[in-house]
Amino acid sequence: MQSMPPNMDHPPNLLSLPNEVLATICAQTEGREWPEIFRHPLKFLRLTCKHLYVPATKEFAKKFFTIPNVMVNTYSLQALVDICAHPIIGPYVDGVTLDAFRLGPDTYRRIQGKLEASITDGDIKSMKKHGNELQGLLEALEEDEILDDGGLAVNLLAKALKCIKTRRGEVAYLAVTSQYSTIGDGKGLGKLPNDRKTVWQNEASHLKPMSALRMLVDAAKRSGCRINQFEFDVPSYENFIELKSHIERAISTASDVFAGLESFGIHLRSAGAQRYSEDLAKILPLAKSISALELSATSLVNDKRILHAGDSLQEIANILDSVNSDTLRRVKLEGFICEQDDLRRFLDRHNSTIKVLSFSNLVMAGSWDGLLEWIGANLHLEKLELKALGTIDENASNDENGGDFPVKWACPEVLQGEEQVRLGLMEILEQKRSADDKRLHDEEDGEREESEEIEEVEEVEDEIPV
Repeated sequence: MQSMPPNMDHPPNLLSLPNEVLATICAQTEGREWPEIFRHPLKFLRLTCKHLYVPATKEFAKKFFTIPNVMVNTYSLQALVDICAHPIIGPYVDGVTLDAFRLGPDTYRRIQGKLEASITDGDIKSMKKHGNELQGLLEALEEDEILDDGGLAVNLLAKALKCIKTRRGEVAYLAVTSQYSTIGDGKGLGKLPNDRKTVWQNEASHLKPMSALRMLVDAAKRSGCRINQFEFDVPSYENFIELKSHIERAISTASDVFAGLESFGIHLRSAGAQRYSEDLAKILPLAKSISALELSATSLVNDKRILHAGDSLQEIANILDSVNSDTLRRVKLEGFICEQDDLRRFLDRHNSTIKVLSFSNLVMAGSWDGLLEWIGANLHLEKLELKALGTIDENASNDENGGDFPVKWACPEVLQGEEQVRLGLMEILEQKRSADDKRLHDEEDGEREESEEIEEVEEVEDEIPV
């Protein structure tokens, strides 16, 4: 057997490798379904080998804790503080998202109904179970009150943000969301079932997005953090229950919080969110230096008709009219219905700064032809993206049913470079007008054929003897 080199008189082992190599190994560790040690390899790597604890923990933080998502719950919020203060994990935390879901009164009625059924059935075991759940709900609601009105949630959030600020000098990202799983799912709910899907995100839970927003704003003010990016991501159709959120009071003294904001994202349902769109419209004027705006909504469509089109138009107009930045460069609009005049007015206010523009799944109450012509003549875009655009009759916005759902046009188009954008828009408009003429011609032919068929039927009926 060939002898080893003189400087390697013993076989190399894993721990003799440089830290950079160990970090790469940890980063490449991938999970599998079975057994459990393969499903959560980084977790077990951290806990079973002290030499790999630091590199594995760093990769663990990069993968799972750059933006922790927490719920309004003492267990979850305290876990956030511990994560942000952790000497190894903390430096990798960029920001925080706060869940908008909260326990609501329907949870009580649901548990009470099960308790009554168990009493009727004489099921002692079930009685005890649901009795404990009811007591657990009362304790959880009391905790929620202390966290919200008592200010404990803001205190814990502020502690976490201060930890981030100490290490980074700023907070990269804050968000209100209803879309993702949270730290502490099913934990800290006392005697309630340890399953978020049956207790938290169901018909018995409620959304309080403005309360969550107010908590984040107050915590940011208290911690003195500068925020780079903010998102309001609540497009859900779940029940809303917010009689008071005190968001106006929080916003009125939040100019410093939003002064350095560079990016603002809003994702909501386009109808039935008037109160939230009005409150968000009060924040946007404070964000005077945002360079990126993303606005998306989920339109209500039923039987190929847009529902509550008029409400949707007003809510979108509220938000667009409130944008007040001198540095707006990137704009992405998606998934809603808007007025041609509202959109043009928004673009005109920022015509000297917008360089990247994206329209996706937008329905126009008005004419795309006129707007795209105006864009080609007045904006100096470096990039334009168009996808699945449509039009709807302007009068349909006053119809509760929203009129017929529009036929969408504009296959995915991505135009790069100022000259290419201008020429591309001319070509798109030419193709659209040609398609519109053909569709009109086909409709006229169809109407003519239908009229001829009716006349033929009437002639046949006249010839039939009575």
